[in-house]
Amino acid sequence: MQPKSLTLQTLLQALRSRWRLTLSWTLFFLVLAGVLFWLGHEDKRVRPGIPPTVNDSTINFSSRPDGIRTEAVDAAGAVETGYPGRLVWAEDRTSRVRSPFNGRVVRGLVKVGDRVQAGQPLAEIQSSDYARAEADYQLADANLQRAGTLYQAGILSKRELQLAEGEHRRAKAEFMRAQPAGAEPSPSTAGANFLLRSPISGVVAEMSINPGQEIRADQESAGPLFLVTDPALLWIWIDLGELDLQQLQPFRLPFAVTISSIAFRNQGFRGEVVQFSESLDPTTRTFRLRGVVQNPTRQLKGEMYVTVSLPAGIEAGGADQFFAIPANAVFLVGEKRYVFIQNSETSFSRQEIRVTREIAGRAIVRGLEQNQRVVTDGNLYMQQILLRAAASRQDVTPAQGSRP
Repeated sequence: MQPKSLTLQTLLQALRSRWRLTLSWTLFFLVLAGVLFWLGHEDKRVRPGIPPTVNDSTINFSSRPDGIRTEAVDAAGAVETGYPGRLVWAEDRTSRVRSPFNGRVVRGLVKVGDRVQAGQPLAEIQSSDYARAEADYQLADANLQRAGTLYQAGILSKRELQLAEGEHRRAKAEFMRAQPAGAEPSPSTAGANFLLRSPISGVVAEMSINPGQEIRADQESAGPLFLVTDPALLWIWIDLGELDLQQLQPFRLPFAVTISSIAFRNQGFRGEVVQFSESLDPTTRTFRLRGVVQNPTRQLKGEMYVTVSLPAGIEAGGADQFFAIPANAVFLVGEKRYVFIQNSETSFSRQEIRVTREIAGRAIVRGLEQNQRVVTDGNLYMQQILLRAAASRQDVTPAQGSRP
């Protein structure tokens, strides 16, 4: 029985050895086949075709390369770009009314939204300062009349008459601070109370008084008691960046703009820019324009944020010089901006441009022509071709120069 056991064990060991050998060779051949397949596939994938030729800034391919996409430039004469704007009251039609004397509010005579006329009372105010000014004026007026009579009689000198006249003018000016512009002095019949009047005609846009409220004439930080304005015309402040100054150069004041608001999505309002700021804001580095917009229906409100659409730019003489292209067509080299222009199906040239504005994925540029096409995908790949060609020329030039 012992020999048979040894024979069976020997046979099993031989089979295991042959199985391991067969498995090892099978794995080897599978790995080898995979490597050969990958090498063959990679060779086919990366095998270079005819390299492009470079002439200055122009690249010529033997055939249209894959992944290159182009888009036609659009004339920007009809393209409008949006800028943030803020509506404010027209300062030349607005008056901020403050009390000329310290005192206490007795009652308000109007409310916000009321239309008032110039000289119309807005509030009644009790003031000891006003009562003193009225008494001083009445006394100065009586003294002047007496001084005039005595001067005519030769009792007073010319200098004493002049002193009385000066005191009368001072007292009158102080008293008239509570009177409407152009009105004649009229002593109050209400004692220490006086009427605070509107200096202009318009609408009461703001009001900050309450009965019994103490007010001070010298407290500027408290703001006006009333704001009277004409809301049929509003000013608009428009903020632009430094680059936008180039866009504004062709325009002559005034020029038309379109104003839109999220409150009136399907409605545009016409306005015009009437003034350029002469300096940049030192903090935000923005440049301001002032415009006006007619508001006869009073839909637009003061302090409303709006979007102002300016024409992208029309050169004097009527020739369109500004074009709109995709922003990703522009790339930076140093401090200059370039695009690639398609000359033909297989030829592309690099061209310098000037960017004046970027908004919503579009760049407003100068330096292009109508009907040109710019590269939107693949421009960085072609820039690398130009850089390699330039490096090759630099390597070859010294070697050529060293020949005898």
